[in-house]
Amino acid sequence: MDQKLPSDILLNILSRMSDLSDIASWRLVCRSFLSLSYQTPSISLISSSSRRIKYYRPNPPVRFKTLIFNLATLLSSSLRKVCLSFEPNPLPFESYYDDDEQPEESTLGENDLFALDFLSNWLPLVAERLESLALVNNAYTIPPQSDALVLISNICANLVELKLTYVKLSSSGIRIMPKLRHLSLKKVQITDEPFELEECFPSLEILLLHEVRGFLKNEIHSSRLKILSLFYLKRKSLTIRAPKLVDLKVRIYPDELMNLIIDAPLLSKLEISIINMVGFNIKLEKSCNLRDLRLESLDIYDLIRAIPYTKTIKHLDLVVPTRTGFKPNLESQPISIGDVINIFESLDELDVGEEALYTLESSFLDHEFITCHDEILRRLSVYISQNIDVSCDLNRLYPFLRMCVASCEVIIVFNVDTEEIIRDDFLKKCENDFPSLKFKWAIWKSFWQSLPVI
Repeated sequence: MDQKLPSDILLNILSRMSDLSDIASWRLVCRSFLSLSYQTPSISLISSSSRRIKYYRPNPPVRFKTLIFNLATLLSSSLRKVCLSFEPNPLPFESYYDDDEQPEESTLGENDLFALDFLSNWLPLVAERLESLALVNNAYTIPPQSDALVLISNICANLVELKLTYVKLSSSGIRIMPKLRHLSLKKVQITDEPFELEECFPSLEILLLHEVRGFLKNEIHSSRLKILSLFYLKRKSLTIRAPKLVDLKVRIYPDELMNLIIDAPLLSKLEISIINMVGFNIKLEKSCNLRDLRLESLDIYDLIRAIPYTKTIKHLDLVVPTRTGFKPNLESQPISIGDVINIFESLDELDVGEEALYTLESSFLDHEFITCHDEILRRLSVYISQNIDVSCDLNRLYPFLRMCVASCEVIIVFNVDTEEIIRDDFLKKCENDFPSLKFKWAIWKSFWQSLPVI
C-alpha cells in the first residue's frame, strides 16, 4: 500500500489516528511506515475511559501523559498540530472500581490535561513549531486553577489556533499572541481580570465562547474578527463592535443577556437563539448586508420584529424550541406566513422547523389568511412532526408550497420514527398536487429521541 499512496496522504491518515495502539501498529507494518511516523505533523489522541480503569489494576499500561511526552520527544521536529482529549466517563466515577480499588487523590491528576507540571514537561519540546493546540479536559473532573494559558502564550509564539475546554484559567502574566487567529473556549472560567481582546489577540479572526465566565468585559471590540459565536454568556449587556464581522451566532437563556448591541456593517449571517423575549432588547447598527438569518424562540414574532434590516434577507430559518420548561410571552403577537413574506421582501429560501410550522399555520388560520401571495421561494425545507397526520399536515404545508416558483426544491424532513408507508403517502400527494416542484425527503432525530432509555 505504501508504494501506491503518496507520502502526504499516508501522513494525513496517520495524523487522524486517535488511538495510541493504532499508531503503534502502524509503526510495525514496514520500514517505510516506521520512517513516516517520525514525520507526522499532527496528532489527535483520546484517553479512553477503559484505559484509565486499567491504571488502578495489576500490570497497568503506560499512562496517557507519559505517552504524550514520549510522542512529543519523538516528533519534536515535525509536529505542528496537537489535540488531546479525555473520553467522557459513561458511568459515575465510583462505578468503575471495587471497594479496594479506589484511586488515591494523587492519581486523579492524571485526568487534568492543564496541570502545569504536565504541560511544562512536553509543550516546550514542540512549542517553537506548534501552530494548533486543542486540550479537552475530563468533564467530570473539576481541576484547580491553572496557569496553562500563561504558559502557552509565553512559549508558543507561532500558535494560530487554540481550543481549550473544561478548565479554570488564570490570565495574570499572559503575553500577546500576535499570530493567533482562531480561539475557542468551552466551559472555561477566567479567575483574574477580563481580557482586552484587541490587545491580547490582535490577529484574531474566529472567536467561539461557550459558557465562558470572566473572559470579557461588556464590550467585544476587534478590528479583524470575522466569525463570532457566543453561547450562554452571563451578561446583562453586551456591545459587539467588529467592522469585519460577517458571521455571528448568539445563544442565551432568559435573564442572561438583556441588551445586545451589534455594530458590524459587513454582517451577512446572523443566528439568534433565545427562549423568550421578555426583557430582551437587540440593537443592530449599520448592518445593511444581512443575507442569512436564523431565529429560534418561543416568541418568534417578537424576535422577528426586533431585527431592523429584513429587506436584504435571502435565507430565513425559523425554529420554535420544544420542552424548554418555559412558556411563551402571552402578550406576544401571533405571526402568519403572510407576515413573514411581507417582512422579508427578498426571501428566496425558507427553512421551517417542526413547531414553527404549526405556529405559523395556527396564526394564519386565526387571522383567516387566505390571500394568495406571489410565487417567490426557490428553496423550501419543512420539518414534519413525529405524530404526523397526513391530511392535517398537508393542509398546513400547502400554503407554503403555493409560494414556491416552478422547479423549486422542496425538502420534507420527516421524524426518524415516521413509518415508511405514511411518508410515501405524504410525498405522493404533494407530488400529485404540485407537479412543477422538485420534492426530496430527509429524516431528523430530536435530542430527546437520542437519549438512552433507562
